[in-house]
Amino acid sequence: MFPAADWGRRIARRPWPIVGFWMVCWLLAWPASRLTPAVLHGGGRPIAGSPSAALDAILERDFAGASFLHPVLVVFSEPRLTVHDPAYARAVQQVQAHLPELAPVESTRSFLQGEADKLTSDDGHITVLLVGMRGSNPDEAEAAIPALRQALAALRPSLGLPDLTTLVTSDTAVDEDIDTLSAQDSARAERRTLPFVLVCLLAAFGALGAATLPLLVGLLSVTVTGAVVFLVGHVLSLTILIQNTASMIGLGTSIDYALVMVSRFREERSAGHAVGDAVGTTVATAGRAVVGSGAMVVVGMVSLLFSPLQDIRSMALGCILVVTVGVTVSLSLLPAVLSLLGDRVGRARPSSPDDGWMRWAERLVAHPGAALTVGLGLVGLVSWPAWHLRTDLMEGTWMPPQAESRQGYDA
Repeated sequence: MFPAADWGRRIARRPWPIVGFWMVCWLLAWPASRLTPAVLHGGGRPIAGSPSAALDAILERDFAGASFLHPVLVVFSEPRLTVHDPAYARAVQQVQAHLPELAPVESTRSFLQGEADKLTSDDGHITVLLVGMRGSNPDEAEAAIPALRQALAALRPSLGLPDLTTLVTSDTAVDEDIDTLSAQDSARAERRTLPFVLVCLLAAFGALGAATLPLLVGLLSVTVTGAVVFLVGHVLSLTILIQNTASMIGLGTSIDYALVMVSRFREERSAGHAVGDAVGTTVATAGRAVVGSGAMVVVGMVSLLFSPLQDIRSMALGCILVVTVGVTVSLSLLPAVLSLLGDRVGRARPSSPDDGWMRWAERLVAHPGAALTVGLGLVGLVSWPAWHLRTDLMEGTWMPPQAESRQGYDA
């Protein structure tokens, strides 16, 4: 059996090498984690072995040189003019002529090449430019969407139509917007959540040092996991859901693990044990619980790695990575920091029969049947909306209104 208590005491005797190692990891991981969205995609890829995947393989085999294998639509809209006005037609022609010079565009097709009834709205104010991107797979087409939008923005002032708008939309554009919006939403959620979490931890511990440690463990775990995902993303095809899952699960589990460890350390110090012995006992008791909890999560997620859905596999891998990093940080860096801070993390208040939590626990133990019934009732009430959940295939209206692909879809 692993001598957990001895491990904790060794860390307490020499904490600085552990702290230095994780500081280097953070310095290396921070810039890499900021680049993670660049190696991820929006998902929606065919399932291996499915009819849609077989059709994609046939198309890529028989039409490998076809530029419209993964088309992108550029929606032109001019409220004052129609496509029959020469100025409007010249603007579309100018975009067709210069777009391949500014973006990875293989070919274009507009109403100027025929089939105006299929590429133009009934009132003539809106028309669609069919764009064939370079590359033979959707990932390459998705990666080229930002360059296409930048090229259109650069061309727009020279078109001479101030009211003309150009919107890029298609399945690949939707995937690109999902990547961008998911990364922004994840960062925004962290900024809004972390102050609330800090307030809750301050209320629980009553000491700033003890409250900030779980938060720092959570942030470090998510950052290091982001860097690992950045590296793995160059080898495996991963969706943006891996980043969202790692952020959500990582902050929750890592803060929870650190909360248990810090609480036990404070209890040991309140009992009069030396710092080294308190760290050893914390690792041997709370640390074992953390390892067991993390192992159960990992085992549960491993089964999802065999799912044919790439989104599910990405979520499972993100959960496995962030929980593994969180457990490692909790059993190495956290004991080292606890040994350095000592009583600056505060000491636990001794419990008494008059304590509110003690009385609550005694009531639950005295009436287990009633507690179980009420608990299950609350769970059922919270989960009731799931019975009315409607599922459907993703389409343009699924995106938020501010997304360019949604605006192009609506147009």
